[in-house]
Amino acid sequence: MKKVLTVLLMTTILILSSTFCLADPYENNPDYYFVNVLQRVKKYLYLPSVEVQEYNPPHYQIRGHFVSSKGDYVGHIDHTVRYNYYTREAFSLEKGKFRKMFNSDSTPINYEDRTVANALFRVAYGMDFYQ
Repeated sequence: MKKVLTVLLMTTILILSSTFCLADPYENNPDYYFVNVLQRVKKYLYLPSVEVQEYNPPHYQIRGHFVSSKGDYVGHIDHTVRYNYYTREAFSLEKGKFRKMFNSDSTPINYEDRTVANALFRVAYGMDFYQ
């Protein structure tokens, strides 16, 4: 009985220690806003980086730094999004030009566009751009 309890205790300690070692450093961090998870890659918005570049309703432009995390992999990308609130259109700045973002979540690209646009708008104004 003593051996069984010892094995159970050691197993529990190993499981707990591996869980803490693999913990996501951005999860529950007050400087990061959880955006989405796609194919086990978690995306966060770094809150101090959010910058409202244009506030001229119905036109808005917001920039922010996003971090993608999966295990040891960490990716960084800045997004600048221009919004037209009346038409519910958003445009992403890519290679010096704005491209229209997709607003559905039917494909991974559309889902990514929608969540990035919503995250920046939500952090800046407290509501989603796309409903």
